[in-house]
Amino acid sequence: MESTKLIIAPNAEILVVDDNGLNLKVACGLLGLSKIKAKTASSGKDAIATVLQNKFDLVFMDHKMPDMDGIETVAHIRNFGHDYESIPIVALTANAVQGADKTFLSKGFNDFISKPIDLQKLNKILQQWLPPDKIAGELMEQSIESSGAAGLMNAIARLSGIDVQVGLSRVSDQEDMYIENLEFFYDELLSRRDAMADYLSSKNLSRFSIDAHSIKSVLATIGALQLSDIAAKLEVAGNNNDTDLCLNIFPAFHEGLTSLYKDLSDAFSSEKDASSGESGKGNAEYLLEDIRKAISAADDSNSELGLEVINLLLAHDFDEQITALLNEAFAAFDDFSYDQAKEILEKVLEKV
Repeated sequence: MESTKLIIAPNAEILVVDDNGLNLKVACGLLGLSKIKAKTASSGKDAIATVLQNKFDLVFMDHKMPDMDGIETVAHIRNFGHDYESIPIVALTANAVQGADKTFLSKGFNDFISKPIDLQKLNKILQQWLPPDKIAGELMEQSIESSGAAGLMNAIARLSGIDVQVGLSRVSDQEDMYIENLEFFYDELLSRRDAMADYLSSKNLSRFSIDAHSIKSVLATIGALQLSDIAAKLEVAGNNNDTDLCLNIFPAFHEGLTSLYKDLSDAFSSEKDASSGESGKGNAEYLLEDIRKAISAADDSNSELGLEVINLLLAHDFDEQITALLNEAFAAFDDFSYDQAKEILEKVLEKV
């Protein structure tokens, strides 16, 4: 068991604004350690509406968001005048470069904190900007218990693309929170990857850069540092309208995300089998049910679902022929070749 000093502020009214679901989850999880139940908003427009409907003690505002970024959102809030001019607003940024503090302060922010969020820095922000009557007592010792999911943590620790110790440090060594963040990231990984591919294909480098910026901090949060570094390069290239560089770098990033997805799928599937006492040996009934799901995904042109179902199947011990076909189907879904994926999956059905 480890401990860290936290302030406790159960009555504080706090809003966290970020267009990325995992960033919201991480921020709210860390605030929850101080017994704070934060409200959230996922866009600038949503943030403005939420601020107008509530009285907040403190607002954390993401800098880079599509449609309306954090700077524009803060300007709108300040323009309402009166109490809205004095709400403490702290910038959340994944680009904490030299001089950023002056930039944010000149744009209506009161402070800033970099992502991934450091717990001790977060507590200093809370102590500085929350009204004194909202802080319940002095600094207190908050116990942090280890998770019971030792098997899953060991499986994740063996993954080459993730530094578990870095990921745990982002959430004050709370294993349960870290696993929840990983599962959340896993659920949306393929859709985020595919969205970036679509933006690059349509040469929408502005949105491509915003998504690269967002996933950069998410990858850093879970400890996938090498992929986070590539995302940073893609963000810069997108900001510079360097299409050629984006096209040159992105395939390796795409492959890295796909590989990470498969590795996480194997880890989660293995833990599920271990916890339920299953051997992981594939059987015809299980195979038929999930192959039909994958065929339906091909019919619906749903690459994300198809890849997810096949990944889970590949974690089981089917014969070599079926395993080879499943790998071929995975590759077809990954290339958005839905007719080919369906044809391969129908071959699997014939062999069962």
